[in-house]
Amino acid sequence: MRGDAIARLLEDASDLRNGRARTITAALGRPAEDGLPRRAAPVPVAPTPGPAGTAPVDVADLADLRDYVRPAGFEDGVRVLAERNAAVLAGPPRTGRRTRALATLVEVLRDQRLPVTLVELPAAVLSDPSWRPPPGGRGLLVVDRRGHSAHGPDEAWLTRVADVLRDAGRFLVVVTGPPTGAFAENRPEHLLADLALPDPVEVVRRRVRSAVPGLTDAELTRSTAPTRLAELLAERPDPGFATRAARVVVDALRHGRDLAREVARLRDPREQVAQWLAGDPDAAEVALVTATAVLEGSTYLRVVDAAVALCRDLGGETSLSGPRYARALLAERAWIVRREHEDGPDTLRFRHDDLREAVLAGVWGELDGVRSDLLGWLSGLADHADVEVRARAAAAAGVLVAVDFDHGLHEVLLPWAAGRSATLRQSAALGLDVAGVLGGHATAVWEHVQRWADRRGVPPGSVDLASTAGLAAGGRLGAAEPGRALRVLRSLVRRPGWASLTPVSVGATTLLEAGVTTPVLAALRDWSAGPDDESAVKALAVFTHAAGQADGKGIPVLLADPGAEPDALPALWNRALACEPVRDLAESALRDWIRVADDDHTTRAAVLDVLTGLAARDLGRLRRLLDRWATAEDDPSEAAADFHARLLDARETAT
Repeated sequence: MRGDAIARLLEDASDLRNGRARTITAALGRPAEDGLPRRAAPVPVAPTPGPAGTAPVDVADLADLRDYVRPAGFEDGVRVLAERNAAVLAGPPRTGRRTRALATLVEVLRDQRLPVTLVELPAAVLSDPSWRPPPGGRGLLVVDRRGHSAHGPDEAWLTRVADVLRDAGRFLVVVTGPPTGAFAENRPEHLLADLALPDPVEVVRRRVRSAVPGLTDAELTRSTAPTRLAELLAERPDPGFATRAARVVVDALRHGRDLAREVARLRDPREQVAQWLAGDPDAAEVALVTATAVLEGSTYLRVVDAAVALCRDLGGETSLSGPRYARALLAERAWIVRREHEDGPDTLRFRHDDLREAVLAGVWGELDGVRSDLLGWLSGLADHADVEVRARAAAAAGVLVAVDFDHGLHEVLLPWAAGRSATLRQSAALGLDVAGVLGGHATAVWEHVQRWADRRGVPPGSVDLASTAGLAAGGRLGAAEPGRALRVLRSLVRRPGWASLTPVSVGATTLLEAGVTTPVLAALRDWSAGPDDESAVKALAVFTHAAGQADGKGIPVLLADPGAEPDALPALWNRALACEPVRDLAESALRDWIRVADDDHTTRAAVLDVLTGLAARDLGRLRRLLDRWATAEDDPSEAAADFHARLLDARETAT
């Protein structure tokens, strides 16, 4: 192969490598204490209880109302029930609807000076056109746990039942899910939706004060100040969680336990996400939370733009401007924070490190109807023009694959890995790396990668999976198991054709940057040991590419860390300079090393060590190169002149 064609392939490798190096940390998220992102476990789904039978309301439920905190709009519900004898409280689960219904019934009955006798009825009454209230109980409660779409009363039923209840001096409250269909469009006058939640901090305060006699507000404030209780309640403001938190506080205070530690145990990202999903969030909210999870740490506007696109794919309302709808949703989701930066635009991220993986796993595993739309949107981000966007999307795909490896691999990463898009193949490689680390699937990842490199089970003529294999070998899995990584790269080097040169160069270079120097140089030396056949030329081309890569200080990676074998670098330089297809590339890379020595005298000793080893193999070639660079009219090198003189002195001394 001609040298200029090899050079073009290596330029592609530089582009891929630079993009990868710039974004690998951001893509993989904030590390845990062990340096790896936290593993996301599948999000549990809360069981749905069965319908309640006709029975008096438990006295414990009524006693619990003594500490009830009235939410905003509570009086509206009392007024509707008092005027119309029937009211419907519609909203998502775990928002305190049942307790609010009981409190509303008690308030109305007391205002009417009627006995506070409450009965709970089965949801089946909502579909009975001739239903009449049973004897006993002035206040009636129906909890439709399957939602309005299954049993919700229509307006005619409510109007008829309200007249019957008025004649009988009874009051009925129906608790159901968010209104849908005609019920939502007509908005009957009995309906109360968009229910506010009670203040969770006040819920905790009242319950703790009630359970711990003599405890003052000031003492409670001092006790909870060192904890993150207020932040936790803001993230999960539902009344049930506030009640649970109150029990934890009471128990810690009574038994002298470490309150901060006990409160910290309440945090469960899987449970938090499961509760959010069980609340049937709309497409706009799903889109914003998911976009934050995929692009966490990106700019506010970038996340919002991606969320608007996903919302559109999910069939949601996108007529509002992105920032406006995002501000409203962020106000309700305290677990997403917008951070301001003096030297750059605002960014969005989760308040806690472990929420990103929990959200991705929950949305992918539980929202069956959105999976295909989510995948199409994520694929677009993985092929995005901005390298940071696609790196974050690739890392998110790796989290999804970690949840269910076989399904995720074939649905998410395999189409990218086999695609003709070089950026998608790079995203697939990064996703594989994340999946292997997060999900404990390293062995399975290596089996697939090696099979792709060997083209076992790959359609004839397909080079794309092999290309992805080379990119994947250079990830963190490769740095942890360099023997496996180098076996993959060796398979690609020995395959006929030049299509794999770019991914092999990227893989080898990223391994060197990870500190796997000695094994990589030993492998390149072994692969280039034969005559100048195609495999040897490819290995030397990979070496010259790696030799030209510099660290953040501009020092060549191989100069800063030459490996443990002192003969490896001189031997590889000698072979590259003697190999006609890569000679120009090798001379250019070696000239760059001399320029580094011109600019940084502290590197001269390391460069001279390499040149001394090279001179022992071909002093004549090296002297001609150094003389040319030392006397170049446009760019003379003082370091080249110095090295030339030192090598001559060394030869004269030796003779």
